[in-house]
Amino acid sequence: MLKRKRYRILNRNLTTPVGEADLVCLAPDGKTIVIVEVKARRMTGSDPAFAPEVAVGGRKQRKLQVVTQVIAKRKGWADRPLRIDVVAIEFPPKGRPTIRHHENAVTR
Repeated sequence: MLKRKRYRILNRNLTTPVGEADLVCLAPDGKTIVIVEVKARRMTGSDPAFAPEVAVGGRKQRKLQVVTQVIAKRKGWADRPLRIDVVAIEFPPKGRPTIRHHENAVTR
């Protein structure tokens, strides 16, 4: 989905001493570095409280902010625009998964 939206995937499962980034991408603008948190769930009902993106709460957001800073420093991207997105994937019992891309889901 991100590739179709013209994102370039630079790294997958990039580990740092403070945590992991699921994806590190270059945004379609060719400048912005995007750290992407991917959350997926099998859905048995339609309760929005169980949507995958709900799992990215305050504690996880703070961790993603720290991971983003560590990656930016390690890669020399301190002067680049940085953003944290969330991609939520819901797998229904039948049919195709639903994918939602939340740009700038975690503000720094």
